[in-house]
Formats: sequence, structure tokens, C-alpha cells
Amino acid sequence: KGMDFERQDYESLAEEIAQRIQGSPDGRLPYDWKLGSGSNSRGISGTALRGPLRSRVFQIDDEIVEEFLENDIETLGARYLQNVAGDIELVRKFGDVTMADQLKDINKWYARQKNNKSLTPRQQKNLEKNRVSDNEDIAGMRDRIRGVYGFSADDIFTRMMRSSRDLNYLRLLGGVTVSSLPDVARVFMAEGFAKTFSSGLGPLIKNTKTFKVAASELKRYGVGDDAIKSGKSEIIADVGDYAQGGTMVERGLRSATSKFGKINFLDYWTAGIKQLHAVTMQTSIFDGLAKGKYDKRLARLGIDEQSAKDMYKQVVKHGKKTEGVWITNAKNWDRPDLERMWGAAVRKESDRVIVIPGQEKPLFMSREMGKTVGQFRSFILSATQRVFIAGLQNQDHNALGGFASLVGMGMFTYYLKQKISGRDVADFDDPAVWIMEGIDRSGVVGIIGEVTNTMEKLSGNSMGLRPLLGIDAPASKQVARSVQESALGPTFGSLLSTSISASNALISKDEMTEADIRTLRRLLPLQNLFYLRGQFDKAQEAISD
Repeated sequence: KGMDFERQDYESLAEEIAQRIQGSPDGRLPYDWKLGSGSNSRGISGTALRGPLRSRVFQIDDEIVEEFLENDIETLGARYLQNVAGDIELVRKFGDVTMADQLKDINKWYARQKNNKSLTPRQQKNLEKNRVSDNEDIAGMRDRIRGVYGFSADDIFTRMMRSSRDLNYLRLLGGVTVSSLPDVARVFMAEGFAKTFSSGLGPLIKNTKTFKVAASELKRYGVGDDAIKSGKSEIIADVGDYAQGGTMVERGLRSATSKFGKINFLDYWTAGIKQLHAVTMQTSIFDGLAKGKYDKRLARLGIDEQSAKDMYKQVVKHGKKTEGVWITNAKNWDRPDLERMWGAAVRKESDRVIVIPGQEKPLFMSREMGKTVGQFRSFILSATQRVFIAGLQNQDHNALGGFASLVGMGMFTYYLKQKISGRDVADFDDPAVWIMEGIDRSGVVGIIGEVTNTMEKLSGNSMGLRPLLGIDAPASKQVARSVQESALGPTFGSLLSTSISASNALISKDEMTEADIRTLRRLLPLQNLFYLRGQFDKAQEAISD
């Protein structure tokens, strides 16, 4: 209106907008995209616009497209963080978001290696294979940081897989907070028993106000704010990397899923444990610097010895130590660069200690099929590197004590889970069963435990670690899982087969059995939520009678 454009200009503009939205993850236009600048890596070419349209930016009054806009501040914040933060860090580290120079350097290195006349054709072929593999791995990790890796078109298959994962999360992870109790042992493993009690648990119990002040300033760096934003809960369930669905059912599942971390209390638990670790770590490091000791993990976190000393000077100048807890008051430091460095280090160590799945999982598990088959297994893959391998590498008293604490907390988790589900607890005079359950529930051996449990399930408990130790009882984690679920994941191995069984039960003319009712229940969201499970059990018994 009021513009002298040809009809084909408008059509061309509309076509390019539609193409770009359809070719972007979750239909989101990137924050820096301009019309006429081309399209994304999927190969959708930009439309040649003429005249003033060539330099136009996508600016449409909100009221015109209000029904298509997302107004939830939590969703917008999460998407902004996913889109922008990764790009900022990639540019800061590598110069641009595509890492073009780094990939070019890798290709040049391989080219020089292949020019070696002494190489055999087989060695030349292996070099080329390695070059392609390295490029794919680096580009894959780059795109996963940017939130665009594994993106597939918004077709019916993709939408069904996403909704299935949402439903699996709602119906199967009601007890995940109880399963996360061993997290507290990770603080002992990272900081040691003495420091955790003196610098963390002690101040928390004796002077809650001081502890809260220290914890609140650490939230500035995203540590312990899981109760505000969707954190560990959505990540371990593989449902935290896409936006609202299209239909009412999809939007309902997505909305319920985004809130489920608060309903099952996992986000609150994770936030509390992260705060405990961060306050303990902060006090421990600055206590050491006060004595002239440089904590060796600071080097791993990107803080050299001189920067650490400068940080301590800033803490002495602007902060204080109250009731055994260091309050850094970092926001008022004279050196903003040191404040950013410290914040990044605390956040990085927090996500390492209180395991938040990241780049450890294989790239195929970031594609739709991989996420669906491997759902709920991201945590165990990350724990393999951050807990098991890291503990073996440290080989100190903290690691040994941490392993013992993790197994002990795993035993306690096993006891609680058995009581909540109404199943029998193993005899106390059978320590092998309790130790194995503690190892399983804590995730202390990472993928090794998952592999041996799957082997036991597939072989009818004739192969695996338990049969070798003479334990007849199967792993309690595997009791409710079918063989198909152990191999194919909760969607293809559980949801699909359970839905078919439930459909047969509903349309059958025969009277429903107790097994039919149990099958129908397993399809209900919240059915195993730990504080509602008893009510579902009573309802199931009443219907069965």
C-alpha cells in the first residue's frame, strides 16, 4: 500500500520469505537475515529482487502477523540464547560463524600430507577419508552449537517424532528427580568431602542468608537458574531443541513438556545442587589463592596463574568473606574481562560436575531418528566422559571418595525407587545386588553399565555383568522395559507397541484384563510422577477390581 511495486515483486518477496522460513529450524528467520541475501545451506537459492526490494529487511508490523508471533518470554529467551549466544562465541573464537578459515587450514594440511610421494594409494585414500571425516565432525559440532544440526523439513514424520518424544518424557520421567539424587555425590567428587562440608553445606545450614547471597550472584552467569529456564530436564529427555508444534495437540504437548521440569522438581533440584557446587568451588578457589595456591583446574578452565592472582585482588577490593563464604561482588570489578573470564569458568565447571549433556553424544543422536531411538541416553553418554573417564584420569582421593559416594547414593536411589513403585527391595545380606544397583542408578561407569544392562535384557539375563557375578535378579532399571525398548528406545520399543496393545484392548469385545489396564496407564502423561504414583496405583487397582 502506497508503494509502486510490480505484482511479481510482491510474489517474489512472499516466495522468498516462505522458502526461508521453511528452510530454517522450527521456521525461524535468523536474526541477521536480509531479503535478497540468499538462503541457507540446504540449497534454496534466493530470489532476485529488483529496485527498493533488494535491500529491504523483513519488517512487518506485529499486528499484521500477530497470530504467527511467539510472545512467551521464556521461549523467546531460550531461542535467542540458542541462536545468538553460540554465534557470538564462534565469532569471538574463530572470526566467523562458519569457521571457514579453520576448515580451509585443515584442508590445506591434508593437501600437504597427500603430496608426499612416498605414500601408497591406500594411505592416500585413508588421508582423504580422514579429511572428509574431520570436516564433517567439526562442521557438525559447529552446527550443533548453533542449533541447526540435523534439521529436517517440517514434515509429518518429524512432527510425529517430536510429539512422541514429548509424550515419552511426560509419561516416563516422573521419577527422574529421585534418580538424580546421586548428583550431590558429584560435588564431593569435584571438591572433596572436607571442602564441601566447610564451604558449602556448612554455610548453607548455619547461615542460609549468606549462602543465598553468594548463590544469587552466581546466577548472573547462568549457574543455578534452572528453575527459571528449562535446563537439565529437557536436555536429558532430548526435547529441548525445538519450538512449539503446529496443531493444538502438538502445542499442548510442547507446553506441558516445557513445564514438566518444574512439575517433577528436577529443575529445582538441579538448581540447588549447582548452587551448592558453585559456592563451594568459589570459596575453595579463593581460599587457596589467599594462601598463594593456584588451583590446577583453573588452567583447564582458561584462567592462567596471573589472571587468577588479579581476580583475587579484585575480590579483596570489592568482595568479602562472610561466615566462611566468599562473596566476590564480581559485577563491580575494575576488570570486566576478568569478570567474564570468571563467570565463564564457573558456568563451564558447573555443567561438567552436575552433568548437563553436551557435545559428548554422537552426531547421529542430534538427528530426528537418532534422537528418537537414543532418547534418555544423552545423560549416560556424557557421564561416561565427565564422571567415569575423568575420575580415572584424576586418580586422587577426591575421585575415589566420589566414586564411593556415587555408588552409595545410587543404592539409596534404588531403595526409594523400589518403595515408590511398590516393588520388593533386595535382601540386605546380599551386598553384590546392592552394589550393582548402586552402580546402575548412579551412572558411575557410564555407557558400560547401559551396555551390560541391555545385553542382560536381550539375553534373558544369561549374558552381562550380573550373570558373571552370580546375580539372578535383573537390573531394577530394566524391569519395566521390554526387549524392544532396550534396543529401539521408548518410541519404537515402548510407545508404538503399547499404543497397539491399548488399541486392541479398547476395541476387543473381551473384558479388559489387569494387563490391559496397566498398558493403558503407561500411555498417560504424569502416570509415574513420584508423588502421584500412589494415586494412579489405587485407581488402577480400583478399575481392575
